[in-house]
Amino acid sequence: MRFSVSVLALLVASAAHADDIITRADIAEATVYMGIAEVNRAASVTVPAGTHRLIVALPDAFNAEVPYFSSDADVIFGPPSLVRGIPISEGALDTTEQAAARAAVEAVEDAVQAAQDRIALADATIRATTLQLAYLEALARG
Repeated sequence: MRFSVSVLALLVASAAHADDIITRADIAEATVYMGIAEVNRAASVTVPAGTHRLIVALPDAFNAEVPYFSSDADVIFGPPSLVRGIPISEGALDTTEQAAARAAVEAVEDAVQAAQDRIALADATIRATTLQLAYLEALARG
């Protein structure tokens, strides 16, 4: 699997400190053969001047090969390596559309949970009323 990452370096007058820059590399093209596929991913990243670690999130890093990086600017890449276990918060790499869809799903899930809570409250009220009625009927029978 080969990843082509376009990197545009912005030259900033002041030196920037080293940061982790996390990005996603979406599938740009794929060629499917019998039993295998060659997948090319692409990303565009703006990197301030300085030394940084570029982290490209992969959905299946266990089956990934070490990616290939290229740049249109005068950027020097260190040797790439696969690193596992870097926590990335859910939704951190979402596109605008994905973030809107995630928010809509979460709103619906919240509404479903609120409805389930109201149902549970109504059920508890019915059970309590049934117990009170049974108690009153037992008192009336003596």
